[in-house]
Amino acid sequence: MKLFWSAVATASVVMTAIGVCPGQRSARVPREQKRSSVCDIVGTPERFEGKRIQVWASLLSDGRHSTLLTDPKCKLGITILFPEDVSKDPDLMLLQRSLYSDRSGTLNKKITGMFFGIIRIKLKDGHRLCMLELERVADLTIKPTEYR
Repeated sequence: MKLFWSAVATASVVMTAIGVCPGQRSARVPREQKRSSVCDIVGTPERFEGKRIQVWASLLSDGRHSTLLTDPKCKLGITILFPEDVSKDPDLMLLQRSLYSDRSGTLNKKITGMFFGIIRIKLKDGHRLCMLELERVADLTIKPTEYR
């Protein structure tokens, strides 16, 4: 019986060391993304700080300095931050090229899609700036519009 409990204790130590204990998450398993809306996030950004989210949104961009995730149901938006190397993801490359290659932003196009990333909050001039560290996009739609 002593040998049995010794084996169980050894197995527990080994399982803990490699991260496979029941109820424990492995570091390799991606955390789930909370589906939300732009309005929910900008309304209570502290609830989302540091959380991985997914959000369906339209983009508004000047093509130079600022790109925002927007929703017609609310007035504020979420600034997106591109990863340093978008070359690993063809959808992110397409999005970045569509926004910044001709410096027109969304002036002559409508861009919508599902955006995935981590919410960060930064204080700037006494205001909270809500940002999404963009990890990936899906269901990206880029439609030309007429400029008037």
